Amino acid sequence: MAIFTDDMSTPVTRGELRDELQQFKVSLEQLEQRLEQKLEQKLAHLATKTELEIWGGALLARIDSGDQRLAEQFLEGIASSEQRLAEQFLEGIASSEQRLLAELARHTRAIQRERIVTPDRAQV
Repeated sequence: MAIFTDDMSTPVTRGELRDELQQFKVSLEQLEQRLEQKLEQKLAHLATKTELEIWGGALLARIDSGDQRLAEQFLEGIASSEQRLAEQFLEGIASSEQRLLAELARHTRAIQRERIVTPDRAQV
């Protein structure tokens, strides 16, 4: 085995250089594997592109169905409001009609009483 020194003036043989380079290569490969493992661990909790596309499509479908549901509820609310307004309008008309009929009957009775009380007045 070669001795590690910082002294660059010591000559080395080709075999020693090959051994050193081989050891360096092995160390570099081990470091690369550890880095890849750490990177995979860090990225493991992140979603893939396919997962994001699936989730995005599902979210879009959910938004669309929510929009549809809101539109339906809005239209139902309008129809319900229209129905209540029509009912109130008809009730108002019926109530007004009853008041007018009562008032007409009161006036008619008053006119009849007046004719009974003063029959000659119409001829004068």
